[in-house]
Amino acid sequence: MCSIHVQNPLFNDIRIVHFGNLGIELQEVVNNNEETKRRLSNRLKEKHNLTEEEAVWLINSMKFEKVDVDALKKNIYSQISSYVPVMAAPDLAQELLIQYIAELSRTKGFTTLEIWREKVHKIGVSVAALDGFYKEYNKSLVCLSELQMNGSPEQLQEEFFQGVSAHLAHIRLGLDFKRNHWLQEIHEIFENTGVALVKGVSGQGKSALCYRYWLETYPEGVVFCIRAIATEGQAQNLVSALDGLGKYNRNLIIYIDVQPGETLWAFLLQELQSRGLKIPVLISIRDEDYNITPISGKAIKYDVIELELSKAEAEQIYNPLTIGCPHSSHRTFEEAWQSFGGDGPLIEFVYLLTNNQTLTKRLQNQIDFLLQEGISDEWLELLQLVCYAGRLGCSVDYCKIKEVIYDVLRNQICTTAKDIVFKILSCVVS
Repeated sequence: MCSIHVQNPLFNDIRIVHFGNLGIELQEVVNNNEETKRRLSNRLKEKHNLTEEEAVWLINSMKFEKVDVDALKKNIYSQISSYVPVMAAPDLAQELLIQYIAELSRTKGFTTLEIWREKVHKIGVSVAALDGFYKEYNKSLVCLSELQMNGSPEQLQEEFFQGVSAHLAHIRLGLDFKRNHWLQEIHEIFENTGVALVKGVSGQGKSALCYRYWLETYPEGVVFCIRAIATEGQAQNLVSALDGLGKYNRNLIIYIDVQPGETLWAFLLQELQSRGLKIPVLISIRDEDYNITPISGKAIKYDVIELELSKAEAEQIYNPLTIGCPHSSHRTFEEAWQSFGGDGPLIEFVYLLTNNQTLTKRLQNQIDFLLQEGISDEWLELLQLVCYAGRLGCSVDYCKIKEVIYDVLRNQICTTAKDIVFKILSCVVS
């Protein structure tokens, strides 16, 4: 600031914007307290090697303005939305400009009105080129910071320990167990190859682990989640969009949480790497989906993390849960591990500790309850078919399922496990 003043003596107004209340000393500067000004001037001379003249000028030139955050965001959004090249994607343009300012702050850089306008124009050109894809923004491509979930902290905690699929909201509340060994493995892979694939059986905590890694390592605004990849054309659109985003956000990170039956994640990764885009990618995928993905022949590079629950890790989970309040049934870890059976996914072990029964036992109790209630054979047949479909990772056609059930009841066919497998194949959605 002082050097700018030397070059341009007319520069005498340093505008400082603040969102909360000023500290005591700065408030006294606003109130023109000469003693405080003298104390700050001496501090500037001692710690920043300013001359007496420079220190006095700097303090007297400061003008403070308190700003309402919501009003400021609304004003910025309004101005960005009115600029033609970015009209199609004002939210994206605003996010990129925020990243630009953050980078300037980190590197102690500066901007001018001319440089700012040029930056907005460049972003506008890229956004305009991505207009067709941007219509899918917040559908197939979502910024991590925008992932929200309704419900009170108590509701989220209860459902998380009942075994629902992990959501970022659960991890923000710290409901997960920090798995340092696996977090370190992801970090080391990112340092080396830049693409980590976390695979394991359902309930092993893949999504929770990945969400925890993001929250521990990166600002939420730089992580983009790919929620679904339906076609190769969509995968190519995603790559083009990520290429555009990466030009203005060098810290861009991608997370792909592969949905059941989805295989085009490999095609997307191939497209990213073939175009030379060095964007770190973290993938979470079930074993069965990884096995059905046609990877042979694809020139893709990634490192695999085989996620599983070991006895040592299970003990690290048991101890914090019981250190202040001993478990009502499993007084020691060895008792809990023996009840668990010594093998299985993370979700089943946690369920055992938080609900005092195994997940298998709970499901058996639910089936017994349905039988006691005298539920019709149609529903039991439907439940059996759906269970097999889930086990195979298939989507099913409900109308065809009804036809199969009707046929079984009409002909009074005794259904064996083998029969069920063949029946479900006719109901799989292609």
